[in-house]
Amino acid sequence: MDSSYQHRRNDDGSIIIVRKGCDDLTLSSFYLRDHCPCPACRDPVTQQRLVDTFTIPDDVHAKDVEDQKNGLRIVWSPDNHESLYKWDWLEAQRSSSHFPYDLKYFDTSISKHPPMVTFEKTMSSDSGVKDWVDLIRIWGFCFVDGCPVTSAGTQALIERIAFIRTTHYDGEGGASLLVDGFRAAEILRDESPDDFDALCQIKIRGHSSGNEGIAIMPERAFPVILTEEAKAGNPAKIIQIRWNNDDRASMAGLPVKEVDRFYHAARKWVEILRRPESEYWVQLRPGRTLSKWRL
Repeated sequence: MDSSYQHRRNDDGSIIIVRKGCDDLTLSSFYLRDHCPCPACRDPVTQQRLVDTFTIPDDVHAKDVEDQKNGLRIVWSPDNHESLYKWDWLEAQRSSSHFPYDLKYFDTSISKHPPMVTFEKTMSSDSGVKDWVDLIRIWGFCFVDGCPVTSAGTQALIERIAFIRTTHYDGEGGASLLVDGFRAAEILRDESPDDFDALCQIKIRGHSSGNEGIAIMPERAFPVILTEEAKAGNPAKIIQIRWNNDDRASMAGLPVKEVDRFYHAARKWVEILRRPESEYWVQLRPGRTLSKWRL
């Protein structure tokens, strides 16, 4: 078995996962039974539940529990159903976050060694696609070099990771400006905590109104900086940036003090975004594409 993991059982039927160097993790019997990963309980492909949660008895409990090399084996009472929970899955239950935090921030110096993959590798293997999307996730963007200078080549590349959506915007080639929103938010938090809090708390709307007769607006408003809840004295983790000043809608309904608070914070925010060291300007050339996420 993995010697770094062990279990204990509580009198209330819950199970405690013990790992050296970590806080104990307590999981209820019902929660574990509801998340049984066996193919009879969960579709191996779609990961959808195959067992109705509410047919599980309220008093379901572990009849036998065993630490094994690959995970925790539980035999359930009253039906003797057997489950094996892998240690890495159990470890993941420590946090409600599904957001990956191995992110890297960049500034203008990224121009020396920007994240990049080749068209050939991306198109020839799934591992190439994984490398591509991993770099987009970690850095916020990635170039693909060697793309055929044709509409068909570009379409084939895009369809490796997404479907193509029609847009009502036209565009022309030019220099692209990339700014790391996550890095800028951390600078804002450090230099002006009150402004950071304002952009985390005040919700605003955006709109998209390109051509005549087209006006798109989300159903609800969102803050510029979306974070998870802060835990145990640690700063709240940033998980999304929503900022497009050109497409910011009116702030109808917001109290005057909140509107003024937003503008004060937004002014500082934009000042950080526009600092020369924040900006990475790049001119795309034929055969090189750009995919981006948090910028």
